[in-house]
Amino acid sequence: AVASVGIALAADSPLRPRTSDNYTQQATSVPAEPAARPAAMRIGEAGFIDSFRELDEESRWNVSHGWSNGSWTSAEWRREQVRLTPAGLALTMAASPSGANKPFASGEISTVAEFRYGYFETSLRMPRGEGLVVGAFTFTRPGGQRTWNEIDIELLGRDTRRLELTYHEGGRTRNRIVTLPFDAAEGFHSYAFEWRPDAVRWYVD
Repeated sequence: AVASVGIALAADSPLRPRTSDNYTQQATSVPAEPAARPAAMRIGEAGFIDSFRELDEESRWNVSHGWSNGSWTSAEWRREQVRLTPAGLALTMAASPSGANKPFASGEISTVAEFRYGYFETSLRMPRGEGLVVGAFTFTRPGGQRTWNEIDIELLGRDTRRLELTYHEGGRTRNRIVTLPFDAAEGFHSYAFEWRPDAVRWYVD
């Protein structure tokens, strides 16, 4: 599965595009390699840690551009919403340019390499805003709905003390909502999951 991080906006959100809108989410390290990962579990390159001093599009990251996740979102992925800052990588959302298919443009990156099992971690700050969704996740669906596999960490802009933990496997979905002991919009926190052959474990800080 590829590992991704992105910011999206639900289609039924009450937000309306304004030129001043600029919601920012920053990720500083995703994914990280566990201490002892069996070589037989690896697909593609070994794991890595990225502090985003540069954005390696040759061998490490794909930057999503020119498409959306479908009718449930009001945003499409655009390269210009992904930029480097002194704090790390900024994924932003803003009003789309004239003539775009969606009213908002937002940013997403995903790994070039594919992974099977391991430890995945991101440090991020969640933006506030009704309808905003920030996610760090793995994803693969090589052969239709029954081959859909995904592990999610999702934060919602309408309630920045709520964390949604989900996995999708073979057409089944399991979900748990966790109340955070902090406001995810007030600072950076670490969110992670460990994907094992027999379990998925999530971590916060």
